[in-house]
Amino acid sequence: MFSVPLMAIVNICRGVKNLARDGLEELSDKIHAKRLEYEAKEAAESRAGVIVCTTCGTDANASAQFCHKCGAAITSSACRACGGSVQPEGSQYCSRCGTSQSQSAAT
Repeated sequence: MFSVPLMAIVNICRGVKNLARDGLEELSDKIHAKRLEYEAKEAAESRAGVIVCTTCGTDANASAQFCHKCGAAITSSACRACGGSVQPEGSQYCSRCGTSQSQSAAT
């Protein structure tokens, strides 16, 4: 009959348990990072073609000339992707999210 000391079995079980726990924590961290990445990408895509009225802050279509809520003229100084202010006005890229501000980027 094969005899293994009980403490050796207990130590092996503890080692397996710790290895599994560490692996699960690492996997959980990776899943969380991917989720944040996906949510940021989804948010940016949902804002494509949308600008923000610089007067009242309402979302408006990028091709709109006037805000549908306050009637103010829509200026192109708002980023097409994130709605942030593009400074200085006429910049080619948003300093907040890096999205191109050229007309072809809205399509």
